[in-house]
Amino acid sequence: MPFVFEPFKLYLQSLLYLNTDTPSSTKAISTTLKMETSSSFVSKTPTTLIEDREEEAKHIIKKHHFTPSRLLSYQTLSQLATFLPPEVVFSRLRKLYVAAESGFSMRSMESKVFKWNAPTIVLVSGIRVGKKPNKRYDRFKDTFPRFHPSSTEATNSFDNENDDSSKITFGIYIKQAWKITNGQNFGNDKGMIFQLEARQNLFKGSKSVNVPHYCYFSTAGGGLGFGSAPPRINANGSKVYSPGIVSLTIDQSMEFCVFRHLGLGGSYEPGSIHLSHSEIPEYEDRFAITDLEVWGCGTDKELAEQAKNWEWEHREAQARQKLNMMNWEDGKALLEMAGLVGRSGDSGGSV
Repeated sequence: MPFVFEPFKLYLQSLLYLNTDTPSSTKAISTTLKMETSSSFVSKTPTTLIEDREEEAKHIIKKHHFTPSRLLSYQTLSQLATFLPPEVVFSRLRKLYVAAESGFSMRSMESKVFKWNAPTIVLVSGIRVGKKPNKRYDRFKDTFPRFHPSSTEATNSFDNENDDSSKITFGIYIKQAWKITNGQNFGNDKGMIFQLEARQNLFKGSKSVNVPHYCYFSTAGGGLGFGSAPPRINANGSKVYSPGIVSLTIDQSMEFCVFRHLGLGGSYEPGSIHLSHSEIPEYEDRFAITDLEVWGCGTDKELAEQAKNWEWEHREAQARQKLNMMNWEDGKALLEMAGLVGRSGDSGGSV
């Protein structure tokens, strides 16, 4: 009779995205769950059990000083834990850049993110562009290539207009540190593009592509993108986009985003929910960005290395601050000791 509840136990574990092989905090939740699958389990309703587990997860996350944002809530964390390591998601996230707080600006994002040398998670959300006239979108639309199926026989049954919600949320998991890449790309096949709303879908980095275009961050006016080569900027300032087969593109002003899905052969694989189909659908999502965030994450080793870098930068900043606070005589004496300037009274010049 006790084994009757075993499938329900596994269901609860999947709801909470528990990994019994992970150490520390996540294992503590799993242990508690196992204890309650005995006689006390029968006395609790499914709703009560789920609420209990959510509260325990929140308690563990709060111990690591996590504060939810507009895009990263407790529910989003649980969703991320279905395809990212739970110990990273629940205890090692650091807020780096939130556009709603720091401004929708490439320069602001660069100043907040580029000193982080561990993996990052980018979240971007918005509302699908409708058919109503929009001058700002029209200007972007004129520069971005129109979507065309690869052939007249291509499957285009994945109609996003049938979604219940017009809100879209995508994300990117990047294993390498960010770089300015106006003419080339960075990143590797360990990263992925993923969709959280209106449905969950994973687009993993491809290992078989000959010339990979995983990520770019263009300060020359090309914005940022994943799965495409950086846009070419002409002498007159116009942009020439070359969206990849499976790609996510964010314009320079961080106003619009385009996700394109044309099947196999790109730097990212087709969506995980499509791979089991005999024919992979071809489609495109375009949306006006409402929120964009970047969160730092990584293993203990990566975070320890990051902490050392920040500590070194802090010491350097303090040293520069002390030097700036010196009066001229103190600063001059220091430079004389270093031999960078001549002492007063010494004759200058050369014979």
